[in-house]
Amino acid sequence: MKIHQTLDRDPLQVRLANNGQARITRGDDAKAMREIRAELETFVCRGKFADALQRILERYLANLDASRQDAVWVSGFFGSGKSHLLKMLQHLWVDTKFDDGATARGLVRGRVPAEVGEALRELEVRSRRIGSPLVAAAGSLLGGNVGHVRLSVLSILLAACGFPDQYAQARFCFWLRDNGMLDRVRRAVEAAGRDWRSELHNLYVSPVIAKALMDADPTLANDVKSARQLLVHEFPQPRADITTAQFVDATKAALAPDGNIPPTILVLDEVQQYINEAQDRSATITDLAEALQVHFDSRVLLVASGQSALSAGTPALQHLTGRFRIAVQLSDAEVEAVTRDVLLRKKPSANPDIENMFADHAGEVSRHLQGTRLAERPEDAALAVGDYPLLRTRRRFWEACFQTADPSGTQSQLRSQLRILHDSLQAIAEKPLGTVIPTSDLFRALAADLVGSDILLNEINTRIAKLDDGTEEGTLRADLCGVVFLIGKLPRQDVLDLGVRANSRTLADLLVTDITQDSGPFRNRVAGELARLADEGVLMKVADEYRIQTTEGADWERAFREQETAISRNEVEVAARRDQLLSAAVEDVVSQVRPVHGAAKVRRKVALH
Repeated sequence: MKIHQTLDRDPLQVRLANNGQARITRGDDAKAMREIRAELETFVCRGKFADALQRILERYLANLDASRQDAVWVSGFFGSGKSHLLKMLQHLWVDTKFDDGATARGLVRGRVPAEVGEALRELEVRSRRIGSPLVAAAGSLLGGNVGHVRLSVLSILLAACGFPDQYAQARFCFWLRDNGMLDRVRRAVEAAGRDWRSELHNLYVSPVIAKALMDADPTLANDVKSARQLLVHEFPQPRADITTAQFVDATKAALAPDGNIPPTILVLDEVQQYINEAQDRSATITDLAEALQVHFDSRVLLVASGQSALSAGTPALQHLTGRFRIAVQLSDAEVEAVTRDVLLRKKPSANPDIENMFADHAGEVSRHLQGTRLAERPEDAALAVGDYPLLRTRRRFWEACFQTADPSGTQSQLRSQLRILHDSLQAIAEKPLGTVIPTSDLFRALAADLVGSDILLNEINTRIAKLDDGTEEGTLRADLCGVVFLIGKLPRQDVLDLGVRANSRTLADLLVTDITQDSGPFRNRVAGELARLADEGVLMKVADEYRIQTTEGADWERAFREQETAISRNEVEVAARRDQLLSAAVEDVVSQVRPVHGAAKVRRKVALH
């Protein structure tokens, strides 16, 4: 049996949706819809994800008849799945429809807890009672104007409601609609062979819109030039951010022209990054949250995300504490659950074979990383089959490396583990049962990004890459150096020290690729290659541990080796130098001898011969 035959999701046949990184976008084109569908089909609604959906939906429903609607703050490290969770919430809220008749809730049926399903059904019932369809607006603030906070948030709402995302153009559409001319003007523009959205973008200079406006109401202007001037005067582009009152008026105009506010969710991703350290942006977000909570009949739910929980420890977020009363914090437990259910889920028929394989070769697995804090644990037995072909000890090593080798978090956890695991599974898909993912896959996947963030020097990365010459020996040499680098980034402080050292035994533990075979010959190869790498100056050996040579260290080692080789080949100089050193050493010893002669004890000199 081969690896891909054990997996429920064949890595050779199924592509990883969105490359492991969820993005909240406003697009509804075919590509975006395919991506959304793939994410819904693989959505793992368990643990914190399930708790978050249940709490958010139930609190919203409970507050629908209250005086205000609480806002939600979703926090978690980079890549913990915040954007993925919020994207799923957005599409489950409105039950997004697909061309073949499938719906978002239908795609996740049976994979979400009963409580979440009941809350979604209740949301639909309340929407029908209110008499307005559900609305979901979502987007990232990072793409907005950092100086115009209200305009950035408003543009997300406007786009979700089908209006232009620019304030002036949206007000123009509101005016046309309120005066019964929107459909007529739009049809006239399209009949002229022009795209409505494009013409709105060129509102002040579009002759087609100006003429269509005059045809709809001849009293507005005498000619096209006058019509353009009218548009510039009545619907000017704001030079600064709009006021909160203008934001509220525009949002109501977009959501409820008849005054009946629909049940609406507004998702703002990456809010903490958008705020950064700017207290004024934080205060404006707080003001907007208050407006959304009290001016929309408790029917608009604001959900925002950031890396940090709202606390006194993050001064820029202190303004938000009183507005975002519902806190959701994601953890690395969700990373394991998602990777295990999305990529590593096994066919039921394959489980007995994998269990027997682990039972027959338990000794090899148990010896890995013994004496460290990453060694085999009692709970591993229940998770080993679910994680295979990634060993539990290696998963813990990966997680430790993510936290230390990438302190900024730009590559951490869910998004990267999905991508790296998918690529690793593809690489070993045709290998037989017993093959496991080598730890070196982590370094190979992250090397370019670590160079970009100055964690890994480009010179070192280049030296490591050059070792892989396409041969089996070259690949092993490069893998050894890559894992040595990762181990070197692990903390050594007493409390944080995992006890992992880059010695021959540990490196072999992390690079064994077949646990069903005797690993003795491979371990001997590892020891031999490490010794050669040290002799060549690529690695340096300190006690029994290996470390990556720095550029300066490698240059010094190279110069030393060159001189050593040159001298060893010059036999005449070596012989002369040997005689000189031997004579000097003997003279030094003899000079200490002071013999006395006869009964008179006459001191004599000793002469060398």
